[in-house]
Amino acid sequence: TLFVGVRLWVAQEASELASQYRHELKWKEAAAALDSAISFEPGNPEHRLHRAQLFQEMTTLYGREEWLQQVEHDLNQALSLSPRDPVTLSRNFRYQLQRGHLDRALETAEAAYRFAPYSHLFRRRLAGIQVLKGELHSASQTLKLDVKAASKALASILYRLERDNSGEGTEFLHSLASEEQALVLREACRVAAAQGDLQGLQAFHALEKAEKEEQLLLALAQAEELRSIKARAEYLSHLQHWCAPQHENLEGYDQLLVLLAQSGNPEAAPLLRGYLSRQPGSSAVRLAASHLLSPPDAITLINEGLKLTPRNVDFLLRLADLYAQDGMLEIAQDYYQRALAQGAKPETVNSKIRQLENIR
Repeated sequence: TLFVGVRLWVAQEASELASQYRHELKWKEAAAALDSAISFEPGNPEHRLHRAQLFQEMTTLYGREEWLQQVEHDLNQALSLSPRDPVTLSRNFRYQLQRGHLDRALETAEAAYRFAPYSHLFRRRLAGIQVLKGELHSASQTLKLDVKAASKALASILYRLERDNSGEGTEFLHSLASEEQALVLREACRVAAAQGDLQGLQAFHALEKAEKEEQLLLALAQAEELRSIKARAEYLSHLQHWCAPQHENLEGYDQLLVLLAQSGNPEAAPLLRGYLSRQPGSSAVRLAASHLLSPPDAITLINEGLKLTPRNVDFLLRLADLYAQDGMLEIAQDYYQRALAQGAKPETVNSKIRQLENIR
């Protein structure tokens, strides 16, 4: 027992010495120290992993491909000593992947997943290799067990399935529970938008299902996606459809009206004014509408809102800006001061006041 204890102690000392040599870039000495650690404690996979990492670094620095044989030998030995160890499996997986050995990386990922089926990391790695090998159906089935954690990856697979073979992505989608369908489909819309794929985006939009109270929130997300890919005609058409008065009782309607106003479409002004006559307390819509009107009309509109909420900082600042545009500089400065008194950011307001003073 004493003899075994001494061997373990010597092996540990040699391993620590190797780490020191490696830090000092004394590669030959580090390798010799690890050889010693392995000879004194051959059953410890950590020494094999340590030496494999050392030779990988040496290969990267000096380009000596023959050292990779030692790396592979040590990784295989570590795996044979500890076939279920997550660290050993991960190191083998990363090495095979770096070398482009997808089949062997897949074998390692499958083994890791078998030993740790509840590991999000191993599940994603397995699916990633399946995607690299073009096995999209297998990857989708792997990630299907953990939709919430893997919704973005599943959405990317769904997008590729539907793009390459129309109907396959939809078939997979329908195999999910309704809550999971909505989650993955929402992410798939974002994938299509990021790809600038208007056709794919519209196809996914057509698949989306939502309860009545969620429809406008869904429409709002779709509007943002259309804007992100600069599909202006489709964006405006989408907004005009959902900004119809029959939808105004649904959650999110005022946000869509703001987007419509920000699009710069002058035809939106009457729609926003009509909404404000029925919902005068919507400050966001009132501010957005003011940008579509002439300064005198906009001043009237904001003053109406200020009567409802006299301390509204956004209204005070907007009025100040409008009076400044209309050449009424003293009135503008007064409103800037009132905005400051209600908590407006001093750096922004003081900058505008200085601009007024320069104009004078």
